[in-house]
Amino acid sequence: MTIIMNYHQIFKKLQIMKIYFSAILFLIVGTSLFAQGIQFEQGSLEQALQKAKEKNRLVFMDCYTTWCGPCKHLSEKIFTRQKVGEFFNTNFVNIKVDMESEEGKILIKKYPVKAYPTLLYLESNGEIRHIMVGAGDEKRILDGAKCAVDPHKNWSALQQKFTNGERSKDFLKDYIIAAAQARMPTRQASYYYFSQKKQEDLINEEDAQLIIFSVKSISNPVFQYLAKNRRQFYEVVEKERIDRYIENTMSRELEILTRQKKFAEMESKKNELIELDKELGTKVVLLAEIQMSYLNKEQSYKAMAKYGLIYEFDNPERLNEYVSAITFSKHKCCADLMEDALVLASRAVELEGSYKNLDLLAIVLDKTGRSEEGKKYAKDALALATQEQKKNLKSKYLLNPEN
Repeated sequence: MTIIMNYHQIFKKLQIMKIYFSAILFLIVGTSLFAQGIQFEQGSLEQALQKAKEKNRLVFMDCYTTWCGPCKHLSEKIFTRQKVGEFFNTNFVNIKVDMESEEGKILIKKYPVKAYPTLLYLESNGEIRHIMVGAGDEKRILDGAKCAVDPHKNWSALQQKFTNGERSKDFLKDYIIAAAQARMPTRQASYYYFSQKKQEDLINEEDAQLIIFSVKSISNPVFQYLAKNRRQFYEVVEKERIDRYIENTMSRELEILTRQKKFAEMESKKNELIELDKELGTKVVLLAEIQMSYLNKEQSYKAMAKYGLIYEFDNPERLNEYVSAITFSKHKCCADLMEDALVLASRAVELEGSYKNLDLLAIVLDKTGRSEEGKKYAKDALALATQEQKKNLKSKYLLNPEN
């Protein structure tokens, strides 16, 4: 009897241990799955939609291409993170679709995918609930996913409210952000929002972000206010972001005229940009002139010299690029730019004494009548270069004029 009781006790303990270890194993496996990031389903979108219907979830569809750099960044650096995996695996049925695959070619006719990556959040019936375009950091991706599950902040709900006439400031903030992230038009919504505010009240982080998201024309009074008061906006948003926004908006104006081949209007537009903001306007104009060398080579070379001296003086690679273009050009204007080229070449060597920079400085010195000094740098370049690199040294003629 005692032996039978012992067997019962042992069996009971084994059962308890089995349950305990099963629970531990479940936790380990579950944690491991989340730690691996988003778990993407294998199969078609139709299969994912069916599964979403059964689980009462949304479908998250990563619309990517194999050549898209930001797509790879998301797949390798963001979708693999634990917090991202935890949220997406709990709330969505996840699927990746190469938009150049056979399925992708069909889906691109159904959904508004015009850039990569496009992140679609779909109802189980296939209708769009939320959409985001572009990559970003973990916070941006998670914030977008949280909007998708929010019944009040997803793109579909916001768009419906806007169509129905909702125009409150708090609503318009959410709408503008969602529309900008979806690459949808924001002009009308931003007009309604900013018309409710005094310009002097815009110098705060939230409104500055909304301006960056939605105002895309230099003729817009809100853009002009920010440009003219950008140093005050530096106090609420980092300087680099404000300046980049102003420069990008200005550049877009010139790009539009270029595409339309309205070259006569470009001169007037350049003056307008410089008048609006002399520092950033001049920078944008010079860069545009460099890029438009096919239209005016003389203007382009002069812009290179000036841009290098003002904006790229700490970038040895770009300095080398500009000096090379000026030095080896046969355009007659470049002879008058050699003194500027010498300043740029000397600065490049100061920043980075590579054989390439030394080689170029030697040539510029020779072209500006300083051949003996040029020989010194030619020798330095020769000493630094490998046997293979020596074959490409252009200043060798200074050391051996006969070759």
